[in-house]
Amino acid sequence: MRSPVFAILLATLFLMQSAVTEWNIQPSVRAGGEYNDNFNLTSDPLTVWNTNFRGSILSTLKTEHLQSDFFGEYRGVRYLNQSNLDADNGTVRLTTSYASEFNRIDLTGQVILDHPSSTQLQAGNLNFNRIERLRWYISPAWTWTPNEYSTFQLDYRYDNTSFNQDPSFTTTRSDFISHSANSSYTYALKEYTSLFGNLSFIETVNDSLGFKSDQFNFQLGINHSFSETLDISLAGGSVILLSETETQRLVLNTLTSRLNIVSQKVSSSQSGYIMNISVKKSFPHTKLSALFQRNLTPTINGGQVTQDSISLSAQHRITEYLSANFGIGASQLRAIQSTLSQANRRNAYTTISLSWRFFERWWLDGGYRFRWLDREGIGAANRNSVYMNLRYDWPSQFID
Repeated sequence: MRSPVFAILLATLFLMQSAVTEWNIQPSVRAGGEYNDNFNLTSDPLTVWNTNFRGSILSTLKTEHLQSDFFGEYRGVRYLNQSNLDADNGTVRLTTSYASEFNRIDLTGQVILDHPSSTQLQAGNLNFNRIERLRWYISPAWTWTPNEYSTFQLDYRYDNTSFNQDPSFTTTRSDFISHSANSSYTYALKEYTSLFGNLSFIETVNDSLGFKSDQFNFQLGINHSFSETLDISLAGGSVILLSETETQRLVLNTLTSRLNIVSQKVSSSQSGYIMNISVKKSFPHTKLSALFQRNLTPTINGGQVTQDSISLSAQHRITEYLSANFGIGASQLRAIQSTLSQANRRNAYTTISLSWRFFERWWLDGGYRFRWLDREGIGAANRNSVYMNLRYDWPSQFID
């Protein structure tokens, strides 16, 4: 493994074994298929069929004050007549927590190996390929609850993303790392109302592109329960983005008649506001939720984009064994700089699914997904996909 994430976490897990009071394991497997009429989401659609398999395991160890949760998952997908899109992906995550009367300390590490698709225009044809991507992070967090009204939290996260791709297949993807630190405070005014605030910093560095960005966020908000079935959360704040891009160019030295490489750094800054509005409503057999978000984020070429999104979801229990899910949403990405208008895009989606537990631990899931995407300079396209999965969840196995 190319990351040190689990060296620390596995050592902690080893020390816990001598005092384990509870240990359980729960595996799960899922197999299915999907039809997609526009995999590439362009005006020249690529229609594909695939079969997929997913196997996972969740293991929990507990002592008097410590708990460790391990999660591992394999995801494989095979495409009919499109073997270049086949992929084998995996996730491993380990979280160790220590809790006392007023304090809680968490240490989480995760590694994800996946293969996102990428496109390249060659000889007038749009070709597709998979790129191996390794993402890992480690994140310690501390939560302090001095009384029943106040909660204070500090956390840090280090992310590392690297790509291993075919040199003959040119893409804009490149390795980068990021550091983020966050502090938050929540105060309960009364039983149904609480105030919260958070301050965060995110640094992203991409050495191969000569890019670095610093992002500062400040946000205040309120959570209020109007009743046992209606919750609303409102939050707003400001964001400051500082970006720096280093470029290199050839300059002719008139004295020596030689070309010299000259580096130039271009800095930019942008400020804006962020907003989150969330509404949740429950009925005897139905749960509804709505979410609106606005954010300001950096791009890898030194620009900034605003993103607005809205979504609505519903879960309805038809019978004890049958449930339905519905989701709809839209988003818009808009570049601040006019020279980066190629980043502008609009997106909309709809999802409908059914889940049927036809036997004690057997599930049959099926659904339909629609997506529409409009990219500036490219145009609009839409995608329809239909899928069905069979899932089996083993009962939790308690180990002495």
